[in-house]
Amino acid sequence: GAIVNADINASAAIAGTKISPNFGSQAITTTGVVTSGTELIISGTEPRLTFVDTDNNPDFQIWANAQKFQIYDSTNSQTRLLIDSSGRVGIGTTSPDEKLHVANTSGGASILIQTNNSSGGNILFGDDASNTVGRLQYVHSDNSMRLNTAGSERMRIDSSGKVGIGTTSPTQPLHVLSTTNPAILARNDSGGTGIRMQTDNGS
Repeated sequence: GAIVNADINASAAIAGTKISPNFGSQAITTTGVVTSGTELIISGTEPRLTFVDTDNNPDFQIWANAQKFQIYDSTNSQTRLLIDSSGRVGIGTTSPDEKLHVANTSGGASILIQTNNSSGGNILFGDDASNTVGRLQYVHSDNSMRLNTAGSERMRIDSSGKVGIGTTSPTQPLHVLSTTNPAILARNDSGGTGIRMQTDNGS
């Protein structure tokens, strides 16, 4: 028959492989830990997990609907992260246009890559043959910015702002080192000056 409240001692524990309770619309509250052996299924029109701290207000929610997964900031009524049905990730936007879309419609948007002061931060561009065929790297040990194509460094800006193309040790504001001739080609199809050199006084 049915188990009623009178049948259960206040300190009793329920255990057994044949127990499969259905609580219907009844809320379940516990101050302990809920453990699932394989998976925890939450079903509904908009299934969600709500995180509430000691002030008894919902702070964050994890929820899914319309084939979208969201982390929702309940305090500020904002979706902080969204993954759509195509796998695109949006931070600051609920309609990501690319695999990773970072947005801030009220101001500037930044992505921070932070390392220790002797390492390098990298943005890598890969293909089927190599994960590092292209690279944009900032090296903190010498405070240089480096640009790689086809797996090799092509340009470097050192800590003083000198730009080296074909050299990793530029000695002038623009230092071009090449084994081909000419090293620099400037062409103006309109017939004007290709390169103009000017001093501080304009001459």
